[in-house]
Amino acid sequence: MPLIGQAKLAKAVLDLAYPMLDGTTMRTVLLPLLQATARHTMQEAGYLGGNVAQVMLKKSPHALTDSNLSGVKLQGVDFSKTYLRRVNLQGAQLTETPFSKVLGTVNSVAYSPDGTHLAIGDSKGVLQVWEVATGQVVLFCSGHSAEIRSVAYQGDGKQLATGSDDKTVKLWNVETGTCEQTLEGHQNSVRSVAYRGDGKQLASGSADKTVKLWNVETGRCEDTLDDRVYAGLDITGAIGLPPGRRTALKLMGAVDHGEK
Repeated sequence: MPLIGQAKLAKAVLDLAYPMLDGTTMRTVLLPLLQATARHTMQEAGYLGGNVAQVMLKKSPHALTDSNLSGVKLQGVDFSKTYLRRVNLQGAQLTETPFSKVLGTVNSVAYSPDGTHLAIGDSKGVLQVWEVATGQVVLFCSGHSAEIRSVAYQGDGKQLATGSDDKTVKLWNVETGTCEQTLEGHQNSVRSVAYRGDGKQLASGSADKTVKLWNVETGRCEDTLDDRVYAGLDITGAIGLPPGRRTALKLMGAVDHGEK
């Protein structure tokens, strides 16, 4: 890897480097160099990714907006005063990389089974995992399009589940930060998620007044618990129902597959 990756750049070097950069250079030269670290181990990449990112962010706190940084190796870069809107960090490996402590209103928290990490779901739809001992953010997962309402750890600590106002449940690999499954089927916000003791099934509770039981491995909904008086009543294409009556039936559990 280039010499720039052998050690963390001093502030004096950053101050000298960033005035010489423009937006085109950052996006066409520096960004590909940063993305290339995804093809190397953290040991091979060293401080390259962190130094490149730090130079770009010194120029502008918005420098990484809309960037695909999946799988990159970042060491020694300070994200605490930057904007990371629509940045893809799935599978990235982060060391010595502090983030802003809270990106939005904290809606849900959950300790890892061994108590060493804390998962946080916030109003921006972001899942963060903090290392309790150091207060460092070690995982940053963005994939929901609305607020995260609930987070839960699988019993072995290898997976996290999040429920969101976007009506979905997402299952995250704790080691890599990648989304392994997106579970769809709820008709309203998912307010609560919980793993079964053996970790093989996940329950999700929703504002649609149902609880769904999901097979964690396949992502299939195995059962829906719904005690509403018209649960499962299919009124698709039914004629003679005024709009108000149709709406009322749906609130009591009826479904209309033809509604857009």
